[in-house]
Amino acid sequence: MDHPHVPRWRRGYGVVLGTLTLAACTNWSPNMQGNPNTEGITTSAAKEALRNDATFTSALGRDYYALASDRSAGGDLSDADYFARKSLAASKGEVVPPEDNRNWLIAGQGQIKTRAQEANPTIPNVMVQQRQRLVTALDDGGRSKYPVLAAQAQSRFDCWVEQSEASYSGRWKESNRSGNSQYMSAISDLEVLLHPPGPYNAYFDWNGKKLSPEAAAAVKQAATTIPQDGTARVQVIGFADRSGTDAYNHKLTQERVEAVRAALIADGIAADRIDTVAKGENDLPVATKDGVREPKNRVVEISAEVSPEVASGSSVSR
Repeated sequence: MDHPHVPRWRRGYGVVLGTLTLAACTNWSPNMQGNPNTEGITTSAAKEALRNDATFTSALGRDYYALASDRSAGGDLSDADYFARKSLAASKGEVVPPEDNRNWLIAGQGQIKTRAQEANPTIPNVMVQQRQRLVTALDDGGRSKYPVLAAQAQSRFDCWVEQSEASYSGRWKESNRSGNSQYMSAISDLEVLLHPPGPYNAYFDWNGKKLSPEAAAAVKQAATTIPQDGTARVQVIGFADRSGTDAYNHKLTQERVEAVRAALIADGIAADRIDTVAKGENDLPVATKDGVREPKNRVVEISAEVSPEVASGSSVSR
């Protein structure tokens, strides 16, 4: 369960030096912040507790430890201590939720409003929305089905929150933080894996190679639904019915595929993310005899796929 809204800058340290055991000095709870005086102890304990199995908590412990080590190397001992505590808790198998961004000093979040939000209260709290998006994906099977990628999404969200912390007068921009782009990539890939978009079918008239209004609408729906972020490849696979020769139908299918590809690009999909295949009369959606004008075989299918390396977490860098 998420903790109640307690602003991070109003919390006390979770330890008192010289009076607590090592276990108490390295614990974590949502209602605390890091202590620079215990960073060395906490980071060492987190390193000792790391596990190598493929569970979500193990992967999350490794990711938080990497984040803590990076902050320690950069001299940010408070946040290093804090994320080392999250690492240790995760490695022990404890439930460690993503950060509540409202508890950090970020302009445009929680109690700290940007000038635009003060003028227009309807401007959304983007981080709150993204946190709910993350929790939904985690609760929807992300932790169990894709544990390493899910852990990456959570740790990158926390990194984004931490990077965005600013003074009351600061101006926050979601696009200028590396944690934001890494989080958006990870959460987009996770969502594609959990709920693969498509296939979206663009049907063509007999001997036709131009998009009908219905086919154009299917392409636009695909371009709108497939995430702009992440590593997912857009698969465009074309077919033709069995009226006509193999050679003619292969050429016709290529033209249909190119028409769909051009429409996807016009609708916002990056050209270098699109893979095309023209199958002609091969592997048809509906098996027919030669010469049959089957409408369902005059189609270009659009879908999105995340590579097995990304899905398994083997391509995740820390």
